[in-house]
Amino acid sequence: MGCDGILPLLKAFLDRELDPLRREAVASHLEECASCRELLREDGELSAALASGAAEVPMPRGEVVERWARAALEENRTTVRWLRRVAAAAAALLVASLVAFSSVSWHAGEEAAASSEAALVQRESALEIVLSDPSWGAGEF
Repeated sequence: MGCDGILPLLKAFLDRELDPLRREAVASHLEECASCRELLREDGELSAALASGAAEVPMPRGEVVERWARAALEENRTTVRWLRRVAAAAAALLVASLVAFSSVSWHAGEEAAASSEAALVQRESALEIVLSDPSWGAGEF
């Protein structure tokens, strides 16, 4: 792995937050690269000064600030990719839910229409019986 791949991992390496595979890759690179070792040393000094609450904190060199900016940019890109995937999954779930709901509603509407039609036929039949039989309504209440 080259310096560009290692630089975003140095802070996590220093804080012991990397998984064993990445930790080994960073350690291997640091054995060979004096520049990255120097950046790690500066990171360590800065972290130690901040952790101790020192009144004076060493000012990081321009390369360190640039590295932090690149690491933050990469982290933001990763977050944006993750959010896009979550948004796409949510949209797919919404579409699937709407399709399922409309299908159920459509079938329920068909059943309701069939039920309404059957009730109408029953009413019409009852009305025909009443109208066709002269004895209906002739009795006293």
